[in-house]
Amino acid sequence: MLDNSVNLLPLDELLKFGLKQEFVNKLNTYTNVCFPVQSSVLPILLNNKNVFLPARDVVICSPTGSGKTLCYVLPILNNIHFVEDASAVYALIIAPSASLAEQIFKEFEKFNVFNTKIVALYGNTSYFHERSLLFPNNSCISQAHLIIATPGRLLDHLMDNDGNFINLSMLRFLVIDEADKMQDTARIEWLDVIERLSCASIASTNNLSISSLTNNYKQNCHLQKILVSATLLLDVNKLYIWNLRCPQLFLATDKEVEEENKQEQQNGESDQMSILLPECLNHKILICDQKLKPLILFQQIKLHMNEWNKIIIFVNKKQTSYRLSYLLHKLDSSNLFKLAELSSNLHRYRLLKLIKSFRNGKIRILIACDQFSRGVDVQDVDCVINYDVPINERIFIHRAGRTARAMKGGLLLSLFTKDEKMRLRKQLSGHNLWKNVEELNTYKVEDEEAIKQYKKALAQLESECLPKTFKRTRKRISGNDQ
Repeated sequence: MLDNSVNLLPLDELLKFGLKQEFVNKLNTYTNVCFPVQSSVLPILLNNKNVFLPARDVVICSPTGSGKTLCYVLPILNNIHFVEDASAVYALIIAPSASLAEQIFKEFEKFNVFNTKIVALYGNTSYFHERSLLFPNNSCISQAHLIIATPGRLLDHLMDNDGNFINLSMLRFLVIDEADKMQDTARIEWLDVIERLSCASIASTNNLSISSLTNNYKQNCHLQKILVSATLLLDVNKLYIWNLRCPQLFLATDKEVEEENKQEQQNGESDQMSILLPECLNHKILICDQKLKPLILFQQIKLHMNEWNKIIIFVNKKQTSYRLSYLLHKLDSSNLFKLAELSSNLHRYRLLKLIKSFRNGKIRILIACDQFSRGVDVQDVDCVINYDVPINERIFIHRAGRTARAMKGGLLLSLFTKDEKMRLRKQLSGHNLWKNVEELNTYKVEDEEAIKQYKKALAQLESECLPKTFKRTRKRISGNDQ
């Protein structure tokens, strides 16, 4: 179990486990200590020096924003420096979404001090451009040491019959980020293909005889799998599909949760989800009238404009996203909010442009559905607002994980009716997440002029939401005026 109360590991201590000085120097430009999950995992992954015995697989379950990505970025880049074969893929990182794959790619690039050849395959550029990155100078064998990809895009390249070949025979690391999101389909869709194309299948037979370990060991590269997630089911049957070898589990928890998990395991309740909120998160619930919720949200944002520089509002449906965006624009007549809606109707380029504008402060507020709660890495989000009750605990965790990242403070504000509050409480209590929740007094709108303006905005919304104007209005509201 990972204990957030343990002493943080100084960066210089990583030198003892084999991390090169160049990486420590680079890390020092961002921080001077490792976070708790890094302090526990990095010594294990850095200290794999036995070329004969296969390394144990690793499962990391820690809150969003706790530094999980760096747990595998550093060991992979640190070890990949020794690779002699320029035409073999040494590490493969799989992410469920293009946005998360892009985030991981940027993290690798940030610490790529030895100019390792890294190729990203997630649809940010054309398929043919990706092929040219894999096979530069008309080479027939891929020249990438490290590939970051979404499953579908990776399969497209692996199965392409243009005569070129991606060599996975020396694959050393297979990282599955947000493994929980892919565990139901991974084995059927892509995991078998990767294991078959790599010599990992040799190691997975568990044939650890002297002859099997010494005969041509360079080809028997003993693939090490690293599963990463903010939420994970601790069910043997669920983990079994990944074909893990003697896995080491690193689970973020506190002593109270740990004791309850042990008790449940003794009682045979093994399907327990391991989830933990960021330690520096402040969760507040504001009770409000459903009919006035958009107006109350507007007034809350206006009241805290000097405190909340970056805000993400999560809703359950894209129709709600559109309606809320429309109403807030109408109520914010002076355009102080700098608001944008992340809609699936937007082209990917426009979507990434909006997220970039949010990062650099040109946009202060994003309204998004839950498909954007994973993989969107924005630092210093001051407040995340639950406008709708999340459909399950996993969604709640990933929403909350957009703030209070990297051990910095953050606010999660749930704007609910009394019934919605009870639903959330029931949902979270079973997973020890209903702790230190501050329940605020019921909010009442007393400004009659504000209510009048809100009703006017509602009337305009109803008149402009006819089928013939819906797409045109959404385009204007989202800022996609190309």
